[in-house]
Amino acid sequence: MKSQVAVEYMVIIAIALVIATPIIYYSLTEANTEVKLNEINSALNDLKNTAETIYTLGPGSKDYIPVTLPDGIESVSISGKEILFKLRIFEGTSDVFIITKANVTGNIPITKGIHYIQLEMLESGVVLIGELSSSCGDNICEAFETCSTCSKDCGACICGNNVCEASEDCNSCPSDCGSCDSGNCGNNICDSNENTQNCSQDCPTEEESGKAFLDKGIENGWYFKTNGIGLATTDSQMKALEDITLNLLDDDINTPPTTSVIKTRLSGGKNYEGFIIKDNSDTKNYGKILLYGRVRIIDQDPFKLRVFRYKSDGNTIDTANYVDFSIPASVLNQKVKWVELDITNIAHLEDNFGFIKFRVTAQEDNLQDNKRLQFSELHIKVEELE
Repeated sequence: MKSQVAVEYMVIIAIALVIATPIIYYSLTEANTEVKLNEINSALNDLKNTAETIYTLGPGSKDYIPVTLPDGIESVSISGKEILFKLRIFEGTSDVFIITKANVTGNIPITKGIHYIQLEMLESGVVLIGELSSSCGDNICEAFETCSTCSKDCGACICGNNVCEASEDCNSCPSDCGSCDSGNCGNNICDSNENTQNCSQDCPTEEESGKAFLDKGIENGWYFKTNGIGLATTDSQMKALEDITLNLLDDDINTPPTTSVIKTRLSGGKNYEGFIIKDNSDTKNYGKILLYGRVRIIDQDPFKLRVFRYKSDGNTIDTANYVDFSIPASVLNQKVKWVELDITNIAHLEDNFGFIKFRVTAQEDNLQDNKRLQFSELHIKVEELE
């Protein structure tokens, strides 16, 4: 009797497995399909947003983005105002597409993995989309290259070389990247891994400072290019001076465009690009004065930044009075990506000018020639006096 019951149980279990197996398989397949669709939709949205940004900037504008693609893509079509992926799924194939405001053309890979895609606005009014060709070996560490993907250009990832490589962080390599408990305490930057408890020197509380901090934003912001005279170039002599006030205040990480960056453009450090910010109030009214910026791009790790104060004419910088900062690339790994730069000492040299104005540019360093840093937002934060 017991033997018969055991056999019956085995039959029931076998029948249950026969019924459950296709259900489990279908559920797993559906879940896998959902993951693939999410990855493709994310890639489509990134391509759409970048294409529309490049389109509005006009011919000659270009940018690149990394996109992650799943397996199972059969084809990609980029034409008119549509970007379409044909994805192989359990039931057959599915078309996943997005419509852009820009006219687009081009082709991108269909293989699984991360691909760096370049988008360029052509003279014809069409945005060309294609995979960014590898330039590993040209002795230039591009923004999309790291010591892991191109040691020929970016150097080997070596722990203990006092360089915080893209593949390292404060947890894996404190000898290069510093301690996660205190960051670079004492560098006048309230780093993302610092706070009022572990580094009050860089991140004082309102109680410690005795005053309230006010985010003033900015009254005016410009993107500049010098004309070859160098740092002494006055505002009125600039090769280019573009008003980007709203871009520096709009809470959009995609503006200013990636062509508006801080860098030196070779030529012996004579050609600079960067930001000028101004607030129409007097520094004498404030205690501590900070630049508060959200970082989007860093090509050099760390990027050596220099901030100059203006003379009373409001047109000329004081090349003898500046403050230097080193912005670590590890900022880009943080969710918020904000840094605070203490410019108090040079700011108070502008007391009684009736304005607060600074030029933010790169240090004159051949190692940084043509390397970029970008603030997607840039504000002035002040400690109000009673």
